[in-house]
Amino acid sequence: MISRIVIVLLCLASVWITLQLPDSIFDRVVFAWSALGSAFGPLVIGRALGARTRQEAVLAAMIIGFSITVGVHFTMAAPPPLLERVVPFLVGLIIVFGVTEKRPVHLQTEAAE
Repeated sequence: MISRIVIVLLCLASVWITLQLPDSIFDRVVFAWSALGSAFGPLVIGRALGARTRQEAVLAAMIIGFSITVGVHFTMAAPPPLLERVVPFLVGLIIVFGVTEKRPVHLQTEAAE
């Protein structure tokens, strides 16, 4: 339930932020997709690849990926695309794959067989 609330809040924050920017419509769309992609992309990849990420890490990956994108965009006059788009995505991936649930020992041995 918390994840759904965070998703709604991130989407609303993305819409609000893009409406506040004086850029062209193209720049707004790129920024919005960068922020949403950094928030949700690592989670989608992690789930697709079978990562058993803890709930706290899912929440952290969404908030941190989104926050880094927004922070870089607003603190730098012309942020490089690598810093604004790739770095937040990689940080989210590190969180998703770095904080996984531990499987019980009997399940680990069954999976190895």
